[in-house]
Amino acid sequence: PSFCAASASPEANFGTRWPFCRFLAIKKVRGLPLENAKFTAMRNKLSGLILGCKHVLVPRQNGASGGSKNRAKFPCRRLFFGDSFMATTEANRPMTAEEKKVIFASSLGTVFEWYDFYLYGSLAAIIAKQFFSGLDEGSAFIFALLAFAAGFIVRPFGAIFFGRLGDMIGRKYTFLVTILIMGVSTFIVGILPNYASIGVAAPVILICLRLLQGLALGGEYGGAATYVAEHAPKGQRGAYTAWIQTTATLGLFLSLMVILGTRTIIGEEAFADWGWRVPFLVSVIMLIISVYIRLSMNESPAFVKMKAEGKTSKAPLSESFGQWKNLKIVILALFGLVMGQAVVWYSGQFYALFFL
Repeated sequence: PSFCAASASPEANFGTRWPFCRFLAIKKVRGLPLENAKFTAMRNKLSGLILGCKHVLVPRQNGASGGSKNRAKFPCRRLFFGDSFMATTEANRPMTAEEKKVIFASSLGTVFEWYDFYLYGSLAAIIAKQFFSGLDEGSAFIFALLAFAAGFIVRPFGAIFFGRLGDMIGRKYTFLVTILIMGVSTFIVGILPNYASIGVAAPVILICLRLLQGLALGGEYGGAATYVAEHAPKGQRGAYTAWIQTTATLGLFLSLMVILGTRTIIGEEAFADWGWRVPFLVSVIMLIISVYIRLSMNESPAFVKMKAEGKTSKAPLSESFGQWKNLKIVILALFGLVMGQAVVWYSGQFYALFFL
């Protein structure tokens, strides 16, 4: 009942109302009159949406014959407009086991990366005493925060570099590179001698490790969202990639739980002396889990198809930033959405934490 009859003559029935639809010859299958309707991929001027190319069989009402009086009924809109029956069916289908695996694996690895990144921020007060002890207490804390900020400064460059790398060698292998850089850098922080042991080399090495962490996270976060989006069905990309957006908060919570657990077990004095290294060292376990999971992941089907057809971007930077139609979206997202959200989020989470 959701489909209606249509004449084989587009001029008679759809010449004005459905100018973008073309109908092929009427066929019979097991005695049932059917029409093979071909939807061409062109813009629907009425709704501003694009219909994908599909071949569908549309049942006709028994006894219906071609002619101008057999005009389309309202339910035909489900076929001809952008909110088509096929698109609705695709968007409402349940998540497959493979899609659940992709979301879980991508989100879990990204949670671990945020855990590594936020450990430093959560322990900034202690790190200031360990690596910037040559300065007065206030200056040491400011320099510790500046080292924390260094990781944020390089994140856009990490997104550009690893985004390009992902277009060249694939999303899966780029994931492995970013998680290895983040995990190894975090582990080294856990065994890095302090200022009292090696002097000014300690904060210099620490800042270099923070830069590596920022580069890795810049490539990881955007890469995970892209990887999940390329596995998502049409109409569900926002819902699927929303899981990646939860990983930052989960990573922060995980780091705080590990820190609190370690403090409770060994005591405040021991934690301030050497126990603060434990959460950094524990990250090696998460690194092993993340690498194992990501080795079992398949390459993005969209990337495999584009690479096989030779349709991967040859100049992604110039296409993204050299064309105004794309650059204005980047500027709008940065200044209109992301920048304000980041200021509110980090101010609320870390400034409150620093002064507790």
